[in-house]
Amino acid sequence: MLVETYEVTEAVDPDSATEENEKARALIEELGLSGQKKFIGEVGETVPFRKMSQLETNVYKTLLGSRTSVDEYSAGMIPARVLDIVKRHRDSFERIDVLYSENDPDPVLVGVMKRENSTWQKDDFILARWGDELESIESLANKALDIIRGNVTTALQKAKTAIDADIEAAKSIGMHTLHKSIPNPRYYSEF
Repeated sequence: MLVETYEVTEAVDPDSATEENEKARALIEELGLSGQKKFIGEVGETVPFRKMSQLETNVYKTLLGSRTSVDEYSAGMIPARVLDIVKRHRDSFERIDVLYSENDPDPVLVGVMKRENSTWQKDDFILARWGDELESIESLANKALDIIRGNVTTALQKAKTAIDADIEAAKSIGMHTLHKSIPNPRYYSEF
């Protein structure tokens, strides 16, 4: 089983973590860096993970359609290295979730944090992923694009079939149509 973690090593060095976190917190406050405050957790520790990029968010949402709390995750065994991250950083996040799919054996662990100055927006921070084969984000993006293209193509083909049927029905519009309820009036609003 392969495990990939996304900890910023400078922020998690056990010998200097507390001192560095307090120094960073003090500098952020002193310099008034409001954009950096979101990286300071509730108890003052810096969040040693990066926010997920939009690419990662879209790729994992497409490939891993299920999301659940790490507490409720039961689709497979979580490796000890990942559980250690959960243990050490649970208090840094509002919650920790697992993104997964029954078809894809490589889940992703994300920390969820409320976006500063927002009552409803949240950000996902990528914590770890694990599985038998950890493909690159580029490879995963290509798979996601194939799925999206297939879904869009299917939806457009269904719409085309419905429109073709309406075109055929329109060919039968005659004088008799004016004597009854007009079928599917979305196409001819002048009636």
